[in-house]
Amino acid sequence: SERAVELPPRFVERLVQELLRLAGPAEEVPFVRWRALHALAELREPWPDTELVVGGYLFLQDQVDLVRFQAARLFARLTQHPAAIKALH
Repeated sequence: SERAVELPPRFVERLVQELLRLAGPAEEVPFVRWRALHALAELREPWPDTELVVGGYLFLQDQVDLVRFQAARLFARLTQHPAAIKALH
């Protein structure tokens, strides 16, 4: 059975920063980008700051379909975040 793991907030912030870096356009391997976005989408609330939302919005414009799909999945998980809803519109 799956159990949520409680992580210290500082660790989560660091993890999000690293995953955003791996999902970014500087990463040339699409597999790495979409797996990083997948991991971001699996994080539980409370969500980190709006940098995640802004980054996710940029990933919706990736050249690779699967990366865009994972970015959309991430936004679906962020629907409680006002900045995510604004970015989607």
